[in-house]
Amino acid sequence: MTRCTRCIIPESFPGVTFDEDGICSLCRSHSNTRRRSDEEALLRLVESARSGSRFDCVVPLSGGKDSTYILYLAVRELGLRVIAANHDQGYQSDMARANVRHACEALGVPLVTSSPDHEAGRLMLREMLHVSEILGCFTRTCTDCEFMLRSLAISSAREHDVPFILWGSSSLESPDDADYDEYRHGRGGLEILSSKLQRLRELALTPGQAVALAPHVLSYASLSARRRRSMGAPLKYVVNPFGLVPFPEASPAIIHFFDYADWDPHAATEVLERELGWRHPEGREARFDCRLYCFVEHRELELTGLTDSGAIASRLIREGRLTREQALAMEEETRRRIISECETIVREAGLPDYRMPDV
Repeated sequence: MTRCTRCIIPESFPGVTFDEDGICSLCRSHSNTRRRSDEEALLRLVESARSGSRFDCVVPLSGGKDSTYILYLAVRELGLRVIAANHDQGYQSDMARANVRHACEALGVPLVTSSPDHEAGRLMLREMLHVSEILGCFTRTCTDCEFMLRSLAISSAREHDVPFILWGSSSLESPDDADYDEYRHGRGGLEILSSKLQRLRELALTPGQAVALAPHVLSYASLSARRRRSMGAPLKYVVNPFGLVPFPEASPAIIHFFDYADWDPHAATEVLERELGWRHPEGREARFDCRLYCFVEHRELELTGLTDSGAIASRLIREGRLTREQALAMEEETRRRIISECETIVREAGLPDYRMPDV
């Protein structure tokens, strides 16, 4: 397989071209966004958002590196009075759960957790696994955790009269800017419908496939509506099971931490291990908090020839945060484990005769 000589993007990656030096078009067009940390601006923003409430901010916490590091800095460096919010959809890894518990105990932070219907989540996953089997590619193997975490953080802030949420998403941890913008700002109903129809056209579904898909999609939508309603979501999001709630413009304010802080993943790992006893799987420091992420990796590998982690690693190479050799080693390790991880969850879902998509 031909790969970019600068990053690890393969020739099979959609829309990518290579020049005579073997450098891909993504590397050639990349504009380095690395900049110095603007801690003073962050401090000014934090101070302006403070109020007379008991707590200063809510930090959504998954047990992964990004959110745990933000919690650590918020308490130890910024001196904020923090509430941590964790949504466990039933597929949070044991290691991530332990990281959440230990971090909150070590930092003296109260933890707010959601109480989702785990059986509904298991059934949602089953329905989308059936859809994936029909399509021949994993798709939407998610139990709505991003929507739930946003809802939990916002409702917790409003319940405790907390003025702002310190959010931890970073464009560096997304394969491209379009994905990150969609994640950050959400999408409207018409945009979602348009993207779904475009995806169906690309798959060139047969009439038989369309008929087979319908009951599973409808069941997923019904289960999603039930869970969203139980979380107190507004009606327009309850009836739109694929929508992502946008961040509020105010009350609470949303401060995106990585808009102000320079992100050094390896330095963050060292701090968390030393100060909080934070743990991660061997050779895998990111994206281990959700066990369903293996389906995303599998899908991207099948469609593009590169895992989702590999696409993110390529971006980190362009930003000078990772070497090509490190990225190649990570990609090899990811490919080695994702099939067995997917098979394990399929078995847990009660689908012993499931036909796994080919890679």
